[in-house]
Amino acid sequence: MKRITLCISGGIVLLLSPMVHAEPVGVQVERMVITNPVESSNLKGAYTSLDLWITHSEIVGLGNGAEVVSASDDVGTNLLEGDSPFDHDPASSGYFMPHQMTVNTEEQWLRVPVFLPAIPHQDAKTVHMELSLELLMGSDGTKTVIVDDVDLSHIPGWGVDVGVEGKTLTCRDERRERPEDQPLELYCFVREGDLLGIKVPGQDDSMEPGHPDANLVVAGAREGVTLEVELPQTSERHLPVQLEFGLGLHQGSVHEFPE
Repeated sequence: MKRITLCISGGIVLLLSPMVHAEPVGVQVERMVITNPVESSNLKGAYTSLDLWITHSEIVGLGNGAEVVSASDDVGTNLLEGDSPFDHDPASSGYFMPHQMTVNTEEQWLRVPVFLPAIPHQDAKTVHMELSLELLMGSDGTKTVIVDDVDLSHIPGWGVDVGVEGKTLTCRDERRERPEDQPLELYCFVREGDLLGIKVPGQDDSMEPGHPDANLVVAGAREGVTLEVELPQTSERHLPVQLEFGLGLHQGSVHEFPE
């Protein structure tokens, strides 16, 4: 497999509208990988993956309506046209990879992986992308979501995924050398957003996990578990974005888009 990693960081800040005083949203191409597998590889075709680094003081996640509208190089190659080497249709998630997203609300950033089922032409020098971002912004207050009938009887190494209002809650057992210990202690997180709290309703709240990374204690049965999940209240912000960046290992650009 031939893999080329282009580290694109730093650069010039572009202010699209200096008269707008609202805090802009920063969008940067942080990393780009071009994979062109050899014939002996198990992969079916070439593809491009990149990470977008999005910053704003209120950002807590990416909405389900976000999508890559277009992506092409300066030779005319359409990077959205190609056969995915994996068992999924990248267009179904807007060419984003939500399960690999990470968010840090304390440091005010969101890292969003993008999957494009084609690679730039060998003579290309730049790539142009048009995005329709749907950003989730935090607001005052929290909301509580009840999730019923969760099966925690078997926790694989990568964790158990539970759907919570269109997001994925992942719970992992950090004590895998003692999987039968009671009570069960799990580390749970929402990759596409922020998790403020999680517990089993009606259970003794004084039960604290012994493992330093665990944030959920489950006593008793591990099948048919009810979870009480606390999430931040959010509002949606829609933002059209146009990015153009070089394919060389040279300094890239941070773009700022007014809301």
